[in-house]
Amino acid sequence: MAGLNGLVKAFKSDANVRAYKYTAYVKSLTNPSTQRDYYAALPTAANAAGPLGLLVNHFHEDNYFIPQPVGTPGSGTNYPENVTGSTPVSPWNLVGYPLNLLVSGEGYGIAGVAGINQQDPLIIADAYGRLIGLSAWITANGIAAGTTYNAIGYAEHGTSNLDDLVLVRLDFFTGKT
Repeated sequence: MAGLNGLVKAFKSDANVRAYKYTAYVKSLTNPSTQRDYYAALPTAANAAGPLGLLVNHFHEDNYFIPQPVGTPGSGTNYPENVTGSTPVSPWNLVGYPLNLLVSGEGYGIAGVAGINQQDPLIIADAYGRLIGLSAWITANGIAAGTTYNAIGYAEHGTSNLDDLVLVRLDFFTGKT
Protein backbone atom coordinates (compact mmCIF):
# COMPACT_ATOMS: atom_id res chain seq x y z
CA MET A 1 0.00 0.00 0.00
CA ALA A 2 1.39 3.39 -0.97
CA GLY A 3 2.58 5.62 1.83
CA LEU A 4 3.38 2.80 4.24
CA ASN A 5 6.80 1.75 5.35
CA GLY A 6 6.72 -0.56 8.37
CA LEU A 7 4.96 -3.40 10.13
CA VAL A 8 1.18 -3.74 9.86
CA LYS A 9 -0.48 -5.89 12.52
CA ALA A 10 -4.05 -7.16 12.77
CA PHE A 11 -6.15 -6.20 15.80
CA LYS A 12 -9.84 -6.72 16.55
CA SER A 13 -12.23 -3.83 16.94
CA ASP A 14 -13.58 -3.43 20.47
CA ALA A 15 -16.63 -1.37 19.43
CA ASN A 16 -19.35 -1.28 16.80
CA VAL A 17 -18.14 1.92 15.12
CA ARG A 18 -16.66 2.97 11.79
CA ALA A 19 -13.27 4.67 11.42
CA TYR A 20 -11.61 6.80 8.75
CA LYS A 21 -8.23 5.61 7.45
CA TYR A 22 -5.13 7.04 9.16
CA THR A 23 -6.96 7.20 12.52
CA ALA A 24 -4.80 6.61 15.61
CA TYR A 25 -5.93 3.70 17.80
CA VAL A 26 -5.19 2.86 21.44
CA LYS A 27 -5.29 -0.29 23.54
CA SER A 28 -8.76 -1.46 24.46
CA LEU A 29 -9.88 -1.29 28.07
CA THR A 30 -13.21 -2.98 27.26
CA ASN A 31 -11.63 -6.11 25.75
CA PRO A 32 -8.12 -6.71 27.09
CA SER A 33 -5.79 -8.44 24.61
CA THR A 34 -4.82 -12.07 25.13
CA GLN A 35 -2.28 -14.40 23.50
CA ARG A 36 -4.74 -15.05 20.67
CA ASP A 37 -6.84 -11.91 20.44
CA TYR A 38 -5.44 -8.38 20.18
CA TYR A 39 -8.01 -5.60 20.61
CA ALA A 40 -7.78 -1.93 19.68
CA ALA A 41 -10.08 1.01 20.44
CA LEU A 42 -10.70 4.54 19.28
CA PRO A 43 -9.29 7.08 21.73
CA THR A 44 -11.79 8.76 24.03
CA ALA A 45 -9.96 12.09 24.43
CA ALA A 46 -6.75 14.01 23.78
CA ASN A 47 -3.51 12.48 25.06
CA ALA A 48 -5.12 9.04 25.30
CA ALA A 49 -2.94 6.43 26.99
CA GLY A 50 -1.71 3.30 25.23
CA PRO A 51 -1.38 4.35 21.57
CA LEU A 52 -1.05 1.26 19.35
CA GLY A 53 -0.76 2.54 15.79
CA LEU A 54 -2.41 4.10 12.75
CA LEU A 55 -5.28 2.56 10.78
CA VAL A 56 -4.10 1.80 7.24
CA ASN A 57 -7.52 1.53 5.55
CA HIS A 58 -11.11 2.62 6.19
CA PHE A 59 -12.95 0.45 8.72
CA HIS A 60 -16.67 0.01 7.98
CA GLU A 61 -19.35 -2.46 6.98
CA ASP A 62 -19.75 -3.72 3.40
CA ASN A 63 -21.32 -1.34 0.87
CA TYR A 64 -20.65 1.76 2.98
CA PHE A 65 -19.25 4.51 0.75
CA ILE A 66 -16.61 6.88 2.13
CA PRO A 67 -16.03 9.78 -0.25
CA GLN A 68 -12.45 11.02 -0.42
CA PRO A 69 -11.79 14.59 0.73
CA VAL A 70 -12.18 17.27 -1.91
CA GLY A 71 -11.81 21.00 -1.58
CA THR A 72 -10.68 22.92 1.46
CA PRO A 73 -9.06 20.88 4.25
CA GLY A 74 -10.85 21.32 7.53
CA SER A 75 -14.17 22.11 5.86
CA GLY A 76 -15.81 19.16 7.61
CA THR A 77 -16.95 17.75 4.27
CA ASN A 78 -16.13 14.05 4.01
CA TYR A 79 -13.43 14.26 6.68
CA PRO A 80 -12.87 12.00 9.70
CA GLU A 81 -15.50 13.63 11.93
CA ASN A 82 -18.20 12.45 9.51
CA VAL A 83 -17.12 8.79 9.66
CA THR A 84 -15.11 7.95 12.77
CA GLY A 85 -17.30 6.84 15.64
CA SER A 86 -20.49 6.51 13.58
CA THR A 87 -22.54 3.34 14.03
CA PRO A 88 -23.02 0.88 11.16
CA VAL A 89 -26.52 0.08 9.94
CA SER A 90 -28.30 -2.96 11.33
CA PRO A 91 -27.66 -5.91 11.16
CA TRP A 92 -23.94 -5.07 11.04
CA ASN A 93 -21.89 -5.28 14.23
CA LEU A 94 -18.17 -4.54 13.82
CA VAL A 95 -17.06 -5.76 17.26
CA GLY A 96 -14.31 -8.32 16.70
CA TYR A 97 -13.78 -7.45 13.03
CA PRO A 98 -10.11 -7.11 12.02
CA LEU A 99 -8.37 -3.73 11.95
CA ASN A 100 -5.01 -3.29 10.22
CA LEU A 101 -2.77 -0.96 12.22
CA LEU A 102 0.67 0.27 11.29
CA VAL A 103 2.64 -0.37 14.49
CA SER A 104 6.19 0.52 13.43
CA GLY A 105 7.90 2.51 10.70
CA GLU A 106 6.31 5.47 8.93
CA GLY A 107 2.72 6.07 7.90
CA TYR A 108 0.09 8.75 7.61
CA GLY A 109 -1.93 10.29 10.42
CA ILE A 110 -4.48 13.10 10.35
CA ALA A 111 -3.69 16.55 11.76
CA GLY A 112 -6.05 17.52 14.57
CA VAL A 113 -4.96 21.17 14.50
CA ALA A 114 -4.28 23.84 11.89
CA GLY A 115 -0.50 23.46 12.16
CA ILE A 116 2.02 20.80 13.09
CA ASN A 117 5.74 21.53 12.95
CA GLN A 118 8.31 19.18 11.47
CA GLN A 119 9.81 16.85 14.12
CA ASP A 120 7.11 17.70 16.70
CA PRO A 121 6.39 14.82 19.05
CA LEU A 122 2.78 13.87 18.24
CA ILE A 123 0.03 12.89 20.66
CA ILE A 124 -3.60 12.03 20.05
CA ALA A 125 -5.63 15.24 19.65
CA ASP A 126 -9.22 14.03 20.02
CA ALA A 127 -11.73 11.16 20.00
CA TYR A 128 -11.45 11.02 16.18
CA GLY A 129 -7.88 9.73 16.48
CA ARG A 130 -6.32 12.81 14.92
CA LEU A 131 -2.88 14.05 16.01
CA ILE A 132 -1.50 17.25 17.54
CA GLY A 133 2.05 18.44 18.15
CA LEU A 134 3.11 18.37 21.78
CA SER A 135 3.96 22.10 21.95
CA ALA A 136 0.60 23.08 20.40
CA TRP A 137 -1.26 20.84 22.88
CA ILE A 138 0.55 22.39 25.84
CA THR A 139 -0.07 25.95 24.60
CA ALA A 140 -3.72 25.46 23.57
CA ASN A 141 -4.73 23.73 26.81
CA GLY A 142 -2.55 25.45 29.40
CA ILE A 143 -0.98 22.15 30.39
CA ALA A 144 0.98 22.34 33.67
CA ALA A 145 4.63 21.38 33.93
CA GLY A 146 5.05 17.75 34.96
CA THR A 147 1.95 16.50 33.10
CA THR A 148 2.42 13.05 31.53
CA TYR A 149 1.95 12.78 27.78
CA ASN A 150 1.67 9.70 25.53
CA ALA A 151 3.44 10.23 22.21
CA ILE A 152 2.76 8.14 19.13
CA GLY A 153 5.82 9.40 17.22
CA TYR A 154 7.26 12.38 15.36
CA ALA A 155 6.01 14.50 12.45
CA GLU A 156 8.25 14.06 9.40
CA HIS A 157 6.98 17.35 7.90
CA GLY A 158 4.80 20.30 8.84
CA THR A 159 1.10 20.77 8.11
CA SER A 160 -1.03 23.89 7.60
CA ASN A 161 -4.64 22.82 8.05
CA LEU A 162 -6.91 20.72 10.22
CA ASP A 163 -7.31 17.25 8.64
CA ASP A 164 -4.09 17.52 6.57
CA LEU A 165 -2.18 14.27 6.32
CA VAL A 166 1.08 14.14 8.25
CA LEU A 167 3.74 11.49 7.76
CA VAL A 168 4.43 10.02 11.20
CA ARG A 169 7.61 8.22 12.26
CA LEU A 170 6.14 5.86 14.85
CA ASP A 171 8.11 5.86 18.10
CA PHE A 172 5.81 5.27 21.08
CA PHE A 173 6.94 6.86 24.34
CA THR A 174 5.69 8.58 27.46
CA GLY A 175 7.17 11.79 28.80
CA LYS A 176 6.57 14.74 31.11
CA THR A 177 5.95 18.36 30.08
